[in-house]
Amino acid sequence: DPEAFMNTLYKTFSHSVSALSRGADNIVVQLSGGLDSSSVLTVLRQLMPENQNITAVNFMHSQVASSDEREFAKEVTGSCKVPLIVKDLKERPNFA
Repeated sequence: DPEAFMNTLYKTFSHSVSALSRGADNIVVQLSGGLDSSSVLTVLRQLMPENQNITAVNFMHSQVASSDEREFAKEVTGSCKVPLIVKDLKERPNFA
């Protein structure tokens, strides 16, 4: 039954996100804009009180076009009403 599977998956995923964030005053999520980190942030925002301090950080390299997922990250943080910090790694040569 696909619906039962989806309900179980959501319950298990939500329980894991809740357990990892339990007791945290400030939560920072590394957000690529992909499915995994977007799902974590979305469920986290649903589970936490509205006044919970949650921030998303997106790492990119301005000289590597394929690393730039800012638009996806902005879409997710806008939907979740979470601030987004973008860090350009071009200043850090070890991350090129």
